[in-house]
Amino acid sequence: MVPTTRRRLLASAAALTAVLAGCIEGSTTDTESIETTTTTKEVETTTITDETVSVAAGEYETWEFSGPGSVEYEFSVADGPAVDSYVLSSQNFEYFQDGETFQTEAESEDSSDGDGMAVLGSGDFVVLVDNTDAGAASPPDDGATAQVEVEATVTR
Repeated sequence: MVPTTRRRLLASAAALTAVLAGCIEGSTTDTESIETTTTTKEVETTTITDETVSVAAGEYETWEFSGPGSVEYEFSVADGPAVDSYVLSSQNFEYFQDGETFQTEAESEDSSDGDGMAVLGSGDFVVLVDNTDAGAASPPDDGATAQVEVEATVTR
């Protein structure tokens, strides 16, 4: 019985060697050039605003845009009181307008200059410069107007 099993194993090994030898004979040792293709998504940056605005005491200024994308903003008060700056969803902007508690996507509060960035999903949003008492900054009693330089972009 053992000699029959041994013959089968030897026959199987010989057959496997022949098959592998055929694979090796057909292979090449030359280095072949491999082409790769990289697909890059085009990035588009859109300016939401790049201007100087006058924001009277008790008022705010907004710029609307749609997501998805990454929004970046920067502001500087050239003259007047500190302000609040927010990125808000359209729903939270409604809360802000109604004097209710609101959630921000990005914020710079009670400041003469600031910046922020937020990665946003789909939907409608606003960049807001606030010279009301809705946020941390409150306009002074003399009703001073804030001259604010604002730049905001969205990248998709």
